[in-house]
Order: sequence, then structure tokens, then C-alpha cells
Amino acid sequence: MVRSALPFLVCLTLGAQAPMTVPILSVVGEAEVHQAADEAVVSFTVAEKGRSFNEAYETTQAKARKVVDQLTAIGVPREQIQQSRLQASDRGFMLFARDRKVASITTRITLSDLDLLPKVIWALNEAEIPAFGPIHLRIHDDRALRERALTLAVEDAHRAAISMAKAQGMTLGSIQSMEEIYLPTPPAQGARPMNLRVAYMSSETGGMDDRLGRPSELMPEHISLRRVVRVTFVSR
Repeated sequence: MVRSALPFLVCLTLGAQAPMTVPILSVVGEAEVHQAADEAVVSFTVAEKGRSFNEAYETTQAKARKVVDQLTAIGVPREQIQQSRLQASDRGFMLFARDRKVASITTRITLSDLDLLPKVIWALNEAEIPAFGPIHLRIHDDRALRERALTLAVEDAHRAAISMAKAQGMTLGSIQSMEEIYLPTPPAQGARPMNLRVAYMSSETGGMDDRLGRPSELMPEHISLRRVVRVTFVSR
């Protein structure tokens, strides 16, 4: 039994000393795709003062409720309006300050209809909200866009691999492995925050028409998405 096992052991040893190597080719592909935004997010804060917290609370709630009523009146669905809890603060120990208590509430509007965006900005201006924005334009469901970018990035890597293999006198084979090179993600899926009061001051640039007192047309923003992949091919 010992003699019959020796040839098998020798074969294993020889096989370990001379492994078969398969030529591989690793390349990087990238793609950038664009799509018009289909969702907008606007936030604003209502803050009012009072001699007591109760007075500040009531004043703030009343104004915030009035603004929400104005938004629903122009067509914003109530379920797209979210409000934070009331917050309170004391302005400090100021001897001559009559209104030291401050209450505030923040409202976040998520618009699925971008045609309402100029009307929302107009309503906030009419309500004399001192600070709102910036606005973030984004894509509600970017899965299809991400898949498209990935497909194009792999195709880009495949074209580069074919050229490199041809230059080296090889034939490109199948994909051995693939990994994505993750890039830093900018805010709001790449949307550019816009200063509302600057972007909508001039009617000539597509904003607030001061002469008519109503919002004018808003051009949609395009969102960019970039994906980079490293693809390893078998070659022969």
C-alpha cells in the first residue's frame, strides 16, 4: 500500500511546483449620466418672541399654521409637509428686554410636483418668512439611473480592455471580477443648492415676476451621477 501511494504523492508535489497561470487584464471604466430632477425639498423656520414661553408658543404656532394653510391652498399636498416639534429658548438675562422668550418650529416641504416650486417660494415670500432654503433638487428614485451608470461604466472598461489586449497581441476573454470604486457623494444626490432669494429675484431669469405679483416658470435642474468600476478580464 505504501508503494502505490508514492506516485500519487509525487504527482501532487510536481503539480504544486508548476501551477498554471492565466493572463489577466485589469482596467478602470467610468460613466456619468444625467437626469432631470423630479423632487424638491424646501425648509423654513418660523420663530416668534414673547414675554412668556406660552405666548411665544401660541404666536409661533399660529403663524406656522397660517403658512401651512397657504401652502395647501396653492396645491401642496398636506402629507408632503412635515413640521418639527416646537423649540424654545431664552434670550438671556437682559434687564431691559421685554420679549426674552423665543419659540420656533421648522417645516420641511418635499415636492413631487416641481411646477409647484415657484408658487411655494412666492407663498413664503408673501408670508414674510425671514429665512428659508437653500432648496435641494433631487431624484426621488435613482435606482434606474444608478444601474444605467454602472452598465455604461462596465462598457467603458470593456472597450478599454479590448484596445489594450489588441495592442499586446492577446484576445480578451470573460470577466473574472469586478469592483466599484466609491466616490464621495455630494449633498442631495449631486443637486446644487440654490439661494432662493437670489435665484428668483429677476423675472428675466425665470423667477418672480414682481410686476404681476406671481411666480413665473422654473427651469428643471439636472442631476449628475458618476460611477467608476475596476473590471478584471481573462485574456489569452
